[in-house]
Amino acid sequence: MKNLNLLDANNPLGLLEKNHQIAIQCIAEGLCLSQCINSQGKELIMYFGYLSDANNLAAISTWVYGQVIKSQEDSQSKMIQQIKDEFEEVIQLI
Repeated sequence: MKNLNLLDANNPLGLLEKNHQIAIQCIAEGLCLSQCINSQGKELIMYFGYLSDANNLAAISTWVYGQVIKSQEDSQSKMIQQIKDEFEEVIQLI
């Protein structure tokens, strides 16, 4: 039963202010579009998010949040480019 709780981990995106959630989701939507990923599919959830995420978009948003948190870039455009480049590398490994 303890292991089942691992499947329902709390996603930190829910704790963010709405404008930050929207910004992260916009980046995730752009990544889905650029890689022809079905944002409503579920095949990438285990690679990018929490197993309780509703779809690929939610999972990729979770991943984007992690990238934003660890980014050392000093401008929005550089940070987004760094996230895009990292995403393209990761998606190639799947």
